[in-house]
Amino acid sequence: FQLEKDTNDWSYRRGTVHYMAPEISNLQKNQKYDALKADIYSLGVWLYLLLVGEFPTPSMIDKFSSMSTTDSISDEITDDEHSKDEISTNNWKVLSENARNLIVQMLSLEPQNRPSINEVLDHPWFEHPFTEETQCTLYSEMTYRKSFIANFYRSKDKS
Repeated sequence: FQLEKDTNDWSYRRGTVHYMAPEISNLQKNQKYDALKADIYSLGVWLYLLLVGEFPTPSMIDKFSSMSTTDSISDEITDDEHSKDEISTNNWKVLSENARNLIVQMLSLEPQNRPSINEVLDHPWFEHPFTEETQCTLYSEMTYRKSFIANFYRSKDKS
């Protein structure tokens, strides 16, 4: 992320390609971009990766950009038009409508359409990011992994 104290107008590329906002990857000489809006895009990629388990593909981001944030997005993205290597639609389907809405806003191709960090933090998804069922599943998975790791190290110490 490329936050700067004095200004949020930058004129050179910074960042990791997979997280880079399109206005940075397409940056021309002496062209400026809003670093704060670019950071929102990067956070959107990070959130997508965290919740879906893979990077959003360019075709997925193109599909996001053609959608209004007020559109019902549950079926828009889950069409079988994407190849297997492009997106795991099952992971997208299980996200809440609020999670999908936030990701769509953050991954807007147009920087001026992205929310500010305060708007992101005020988004309804942050009030209840996970259903009770999801929380139970996550707790169960974490408990299993903790036990597995402890048993692995115990068996390794015995040998």
